Amino acid sequence: MSRLPAMLVALLVLWLPFSATAILAIALAPLALLVDEWKYGKDLLRAMDKLGAALLGWGGRYTVSAECGSRRADCRLCRFVCRLLNVIDPGHCVGAAKREGAL
Repeated sequence: MSRLPAMLVALLVLWLPFSATAILAIALAPLALLVDEWKYGKDLLRAMDKLGAALLGWGGRYTVSAECGSRRADCRLCRFVCRLLNVIDPGHCVGAAKREGAL
């Protein structure tokens, strides 16, 4: 008998809560920061950042900034992201890569 129906049910059961939490995080992260729940808000933003890195194919262990900081020599997108972030926070990508162990 095929395992496909069971696999589809398992995928759906896992996909729904993970999708719902990702959607909730979009609203809750800025709200948490506005009401001075800094740690909670920053944790949500960091998780969303790692999800973005996973979506870009980098696995999600590090944030997008850390991935870009460690790949800037051979990645045009990474150099662009780092230049953009340097306007806000000089040295952000390289610093993130060092802090997170990507360098």
